[in-house]
Amino acid sequence: MLTVSPTLQANGLGKQLLNAAEDYARSINCTAVTMTVITTRTELINWYERRGYSKTGQTVPLIIPEQFGNLKQPLSMYIMDKII
Repeated sequence: MLTVSPTLQANGLGKQLLNAAEDYARSINCTAVTMTVITTRTELINWYERRGYSKTGQTVPLIIPEQFGNLKQPLSMYIMDKII
């Protein structure tokens, strides 16, 4: 899982993390990266699409235990991937 604190966003750190993850995947002979992104995070989905990721057309449910708050349920995540 990769994440950048909201207070540190828009400084290129996320791009650096993503590039490092892709570089590592290539170094161990992976040919693709697959991830999930919450469907309601349109700005994040757009960010990944600008970096070559595409929605696969599949979604998976995101179950958040009640102990983490009263969040809108049900939530789902797009599966996105990129050939590297």
